[in-house]
Amino acid sequence: MDGGALWREDWRRLLASPARAFHRAVAASLADLARFGLRRYPGLPVLLTGGVMQNRLLVEELGMVAPEIAFRLPLEIPVNDGGIAVGQILWAGLHFKIDGVHYEVRF
Repeated sequence: MDGGALWREDWRRLLASPARAFHRAVAASLADLARFGLRRYPGLPVLLTGGVMQNRLLVEELGMVAPEIAFRLPLEIPVNDGGIAVGQILWAGLHFKIDGVHYEVRF
């Protein structure tokens, strides 16, 4: 093995653990937020949307730190900014009613 390959390998090993710890900490924070929301709105789904949820490692960590939560990853909502407002729309649909207009929020 040449010195350049050895140097790259050493860095990969050193950076892997802090990167995993960072993802685990973010996942734990998101899980705490989800638990808070579920206490306030039991029975509602926890949707994971937006570009950050394309991060496979973060989604896997969420499943490990909060196995009791049935997180949902939407298949028909655009990723990135196209899907970031889904939670806001859901919240508005549950809290604001317009007289004479019938609609329902489906899961």
